[in-house]
Amino acid sequence: MFPGIPWASMLAVERVRLTVPLVVIDELDDIKRRASKDGRRAQKVLKRINDAIGRLDGEQVATINPTMDLQLLIEPPGYSRLESNDDEIVRQTAYLDRVTEGRATLVSADIGMQIRAVAASVNQFAMPVQYKRGQLASGGANV
Repeated sequence: MFPGIPWASMLAVERVRLTVPLVVIDELDDIKRRASKDGRRAQKVLKRINDAIGRLDGEQVATINPTMDLQLLIEPPGYSRLESNDDEIVRQTAYLDRVTEGRATLVSADIGMQIRAVAASVNQFAMPVQYKRGQLASGGANV
């Protein structure tokens, strides 16, 4: 689960703001309807996010632990997404990078997403194997 990943040390920073775009929430909502391990995992992640919603401040940010905040990136009314969710996530990361003065990094285990990020000049970081979903047997977190 995302709160158990040492994001700050993994990214060599003091504190992180894990920003979750609404398109990611929508993808998790779609996955949770599946009768599978992925569906159950998505339900658990959404529950953790939902628990944090009650603690959101005016900037849609909630403190998760001493080194991590969670932020929901809400789309304004009338916002039009790109057709591909991966492209949309990269676009929103590029936007965050601009408004945070180059401090946004897209973290993904998806090679296609990583390539899209590089092509768009977006900072990216490949999720270490021990934190990829299904890696509990090797001591990693199940995300």
